[in-house]
Amino acid sequence: QRTHTNARTRKGPRKTVAVKKQLKVMK
Repeated sequence: QRTHTNARTRKGPRKTVAVKKQLKVMK
């Protein structure tokens, strides 16, 4: 796992990869 992918998620509640992709699309 690359750090830059997880850095933001680490601070909040655990999220699935699917959610991470959705967040990217929203921004």
